Amino acid sequence: MFRLRGMLTFPSGIWRAALRWLGRGKAARPHEGTALASSGAAGPRKRRRIRRAPLRPTILLLTDVTGHPVRPSSNGGRPSVGGLADRKGRMIAGSGYARRGTEQVATPGTPAPADAPVIEQECLFGGYFKSHYGHFLLESVARLWATRAYPDLPIIWLRQRPMTSYHREILDILGVRNPHLFIERPTVFRRLRMPTVGFELADVLAARHCRFLGAYRPTGPRSSEKVWVSRSRLDPKLSKIDQEPEIEEHLTAAGWRIFHPQEHSVRAQLEVLGTAAELAGFMGSAFHTLLLLETVPAPVTMFGRPQARFQQFELVARVKGLDQRIIVAGEKTGDDKRFRDINVDVALVCDTLGVSRRR
Repeated sequence: MFRLRGMLTFPSGIWRAALRWLGRGKAARPHEGTALASSGAAGPRKRRRIRRAPLRPTILLLTDVTGHPVRPSSNGGRPSVGGLADRKGRMIAGSGYARRGTEQVATPGTPAPADAPVIEQECLFGGYFKSHYGHFLLESVARLWATRAYPDLPIIWLRQRPMTSYHREILDILGVRNPHLFIERPTVFRRLRMPTVGFELADVLAARHCRFLGAYRPTGPRSSEKVWVSRSRLDPKLSKIDQEPEIEEHLTAAGWRIFHPQEHSVRAQLEVLGTAAELAGFMGSAFHTLLLLETVPAPVTMFGRPQARFQQFELVARVKGLDQRIIVAGEKTGDDKRFRDINVDVALVCDTLGVSRRR
């Protein structure tokens, strides 16, 4: 119950509802980790309020919790089985990760096995290690802002993946020097520091985490170079655009640099992206690399798929302050959600970038 002097007493639920209603009209400032989704895509798009990240990210101290390594569910769908659980096997709130509001992991619901190893040393919860470049940069490092406060604690990962050269390079750029511990069986932790996530797909990007990610300042001077971030040499299994080679011919003739990020180290990518005069390309994980730059002075044009979800790119642009526009690239011609069933409008891409087409 709540009581105000000289006023009636009301149930706490009414007060909470009233505060939520009053808070709807407040304009949120981007630097506080809030964004309103907007798009430069052709045609009107409905504005959607992005859920506010914690203004003050916190680090919780958990005791006697069990870490369950992630494994596929029995039906092969979501959520996967794994996560942090208390003594009774209940999942610790905030220890999973979500995508567009849907939890991706759930604990088995049973207490720790009697023979579970016990780690007495205090550790830091990292979460879920991803092999995919974009998801690692967005989701796996979402709690690592806390390494600034705890630079020596071992980082606990509940999902085993090979640590590649780009994983190591990103962690090095971020200044993460902590040892890493991958859990392969249910393990009890006597003391585990659990940071709140600084990023959640399409919904959350906390300002503090955004500043943590923006650790790289290019060593080279600003250039006059216009850079097309290309997908044309990606593995055939990945999304590719049939019309991109033609687009690149027009861009090359107009003096653009065709840049294939997967052929360069992360630092080399950052030097190119961070010193360019203009950036453009088809939407993909390569543009998430911009998060690692302290500032992004170049305007960014991304060409996206029809009916694609642009929220995570819009969110990053809003919180990081990017000069960004997203243009729908063409028409969908099949059921494949990737670019392979997209008829890209070459003229639209060239006209948007002010490039004349070769005859």
